[in-house]
Amino acid sequence: MTYLQRNGIPLQILAATLVGVAIVTDGGLASAANGAGGILWLAAAVLISRGLGWSRGTRWMVPLVVAVTFALVLLVRPRDPIMAVVGFSIGGFLVGGLASRDRVRWAAMVPALWLPLHLGVAIGRAVLREASGGVATVRTDPPPTAALVPLLMVVSAVAGGLLASWVLRRQDLPLRMRRWDRDRRSVSNAP
Repeated sequence: MTYLQRNGIPLQILAATLVGVAIVTDGGLASAANGAGGILWLAAAVLISRGLGWSRGTRWMVPLVVAVTFALVLLVRPRDPIMAVVGFSIGGFLVGGLASRDRVRWAAMVPALWLPLHLGVAIGRAVLREASGGVATVRTDPPPTAALVPLLMVVSAVAGGLLASWVLRRQDLPLRMRRWDRDRRSVSNAP
């Protein structure tokens, strides 16, 4: 298995960059960048999930990742960079902290699932608005800072996963030191 097959995070960063380019450009370039970014985003999600190596002990993580991502879809507006950093950092930290292994990849699943869930919620809202007699609106003219939001989501979630991994490793350090000290004493006391 190659690095990219084991870890789709670089592809996810490229996809987020292309989506950001699509937000700030117009015309054919925007359409091409948006289409390529969307396809790469979904491909990155598949690669990240394949790299996780599913087992009986990790299946409970899927509903957790979906729930955290769904909450972020509802709470974080795609045009607000501050909320994106805060929300996805917390989401990545939470998911990464609860994973038993591959903490950063599990954290990266949060933004990887964000696009499909975001599109599903947007379509659902438009259908409900249309069915209730309202007008189904489409987002137009996002602010310039919105171009940074896709990349900020990915980087923040990965950073949250890295932080969770670091915190849990540090928390485990005293336990490992006690084991090492106990093992060292038992060897030195041997006849």
